[in-house]
Amino acid sequence: MINLGNMEIIRNRWRLFLIPLLVIFSTIILIFIVLIPRFKKVIEFKELIKEKNLRLEKLSSKLADLEGLDEVSLKNKADLTLKAIPDKKDVMVILSLLTNISQVSQINLDSLKVSPGEISSESAAQKSNSMEIINFEIKAIGDRIKILDFLKKIEGVIPLLNIGKVKIGKYEQNFSVQVSVENYYSGLPKSLGKIDSPLPKLTKEEENASSLLDGFEFYERLRESPIPSPPTSSEGRSSPF
Repeated sequence: MINLGNMEIIRNRWRLFLIPLLVIFSTIILIFIVLIPRFKKVIEFKELIKEKNLRLEKLSSKLADLEGLDEVSLKNKADLTLKAIPDKKDVMVILSLLTNISQVSQINLDSLKVSPGEISSESAAQKSNSMEIINFEIKAIGDRIKILDFLKKIEGVIPLLNIGKVKIGKYEQNFSVQVSVENYYSGLPKSLGKIDSPLPKLTKEEENASSLLDGFEFYERLRESPIPSPPTSSEGRSSPF
């Protein structure tokens, strides 16, 4: 026969244990479902704040560097380098430049050839930071002094030109010169980098290169120079295209 008194004692003891167990179980559920995700969010938020503060320090440093720059001087250097090495192909400017140099030097530009490649605005667009070259082949006639002056002027103008092969020979009472000339252009970067990246600074070598360009002759000034009539050529000039 079941003792009802004992059953009541057991029931009361279970009640004493059941309530704490339910509380503990509820607490565990609360920790896993509510508190742990919140703690993770707090940690992530702290890391985000740390990252933002680090970025803010970089931006502050970059701003200080920018404030220390001479805006006028920097703009002048940028304009000069863009004129020296343009950001796009312009064959007609170089053809006009070489023609003007020959006339200023008073030699006969007998032929001027160029292989410009694709010249449409879309196809001529270049990859950023890619240095491209246009090659020109020139044949000119004149006396020795004027030919040397012609060659010197070619390597002293903006946009920059570089003389490659040179072949000089006699032509009747004068000299003939065949010379290959390179012209450069380079597309602008498509991206200026991250806003919080360190501000790039000119090296000493780059500063010196910028100073050297100050002594070069600009195409615009050369084009406006009074041009003497060139001597008559005994050979027809070939078309550059």
